[in-house]
Amino acid sequence: MNQVYEKLLKCYESYKKQIDFKPRMAIVLGSGLGDFAESIQIEAVLDYGDIDGFPVSTVVGHKGRFIFGYVEKVPVVIMQGRVHFYEGYSMQDVVLPIRLMKLMGAEILFLTNAAGSVNCDFNVGDFMLITD
Repeated sequence: MNQVYEKLLKCYESYKKQIDFKPRMAIVLGSGLGDFAESIQIEAVLDYGDIDGFPVSTVVGHKGRFIFGYVEKVPVVIMQGRVHFYEGYSMQDVVLPIRLMKLMGAEILFLTNAAGSVNCDFNVGDFMLITD
């Protein structure tokens, strides 16, 4: 077994010891959207630092925790803050949370971020669809 997969399994086992919740959807909240997680029906909260081997965000404003709960009737896991390559993490660590949420049971992934813009008509929190 390779080291990346071993680390993922270690994180998964740590999560399972603490949380009994199977999400259907995973949501990664970008800058400015973190408060959304507190508006759902929250069942459990797990700080990244409480997961063995899990990378911890160093960016100001990223709370660094998983929120487990329901949006309407859909069971979700929400990342309230994430880690970035520019923080000095390896790409394996940057993608580890996504892989972990898949192991948790998430079948759908919804990503958000602060993409920035030169369009003065955009406001903080506006949604835009990025195509590339």
